[in-house]
Amino acid sequence: MKNIKGFIGLLPLAGLLLFSCQNQNQEKSPSAASNEINAGKIDSTYLTDSARLNELYSKISGKYFGILPCADCNGIETSITIKENGSYIFDRTYLVNNQRGNNSVFEGQFKISGDEKHLVLPEMLAPNRYLIGEKRLTQLDIDGKLIEGELKNNYILNKQ
Repeated sequence: MKNIKGFIGLLPLAGLLLFSCQNQNQEKSPSAASNEINAGKIDSTYLTDSARLNELYSKISGKYFGILPCADCNGIETSITIKENGSYIFDRTYLVNNQRGNNSVFEGQFKISGDEKHLVLPEMLAPNRYLIGEKRLTQLDIDGKLIEGELKNNYILNKQ
């Protein structure tokens, strides 16, 4: 009987510990979690010079499109519209049995890395970083690195 009372007395303490651990995990926003994944791997600073930003905004603005690989569907139809005001529209549609399936649209303000090589969509979970190329964006992996292997050329979004 003593052991049962001792066990029951510990239940509130165990509940408190479990609750406090859950709150720590919930406090991180998707952007914070994404930044932790990318921290220290690539240039994590952002360009702030407004004259240079305006120049880059006009250079890279436009619609980029491609069909990205998908493990359990025919592909992911992906478009990113980059606007000269620093905003973007990200549109993703899963292709299932050669038909359009689930669609997601995200909007936000993009950032450009301090080295001017990467476009970052901070409101999205990783992979949310793209290598800026001549009339194309190349999706990087969740660590901010170029995707390697046979499918590496399938992660390119071409400017329309």
